[in-house]
Amino acid sequence: MLKKLSVLLLFLLVIGCSNSSDEQSAMQLAKEFKMIQYEITDYTHISDLTEYQKNILEKLKPYLTEEEYQDFSANRLAGIVPSIAQKYKTNIHVEDITFTKNQENKEKGTIGFSYTITLKSSGEINKTIVEKGNMILTKTAEGWLISNDSSEHSLLRGINK
Repeated sequence: MLKKLSVLLLFLLVIGCSNSSDEQSAMQLAKEFKMIQYEITDYTHISDLTEYQKNILEKLKPYLTEEEYQDFSANRLAGIVPSIAQKYKTNIHVEDITFTKNQENKEKGTIGFSYTITLKSSGEINKTIVEKGNMILTKTAEGWLISNDSSEHSLLRGINK
């Protein structure tokens, strides 16, 4: 009986660690995505905004499902942060990113997070701005991919104040 109980506890521990590991993997991918999307270390290197946006979009593509990539591209979301950095002559640094799991659907293989990103602008404008949003990731054969990302787009409003 003790042996069966030990096996059961070990099984539950492995399942628990696996779920935690999946959640950590999804969160890590989401964090990397946001770092690429928001971090502008030197706005003076953005001479051709269209080309810069194209390069950022290519860096972000491996993080997105095909459908989300199409939406992200069509809505020119990769160009928002570089446009702001260039227009306001400011670098943008990601100071902190916090993710909180707010949903999970094991049957569909999805996990959802709400996030808060603390951004610091430096240059002609020095401000701290908080960006909030929600993200859904889907587990695919390639691993986790972002299937939906929506944010408040607080950066532009925060810079303008």
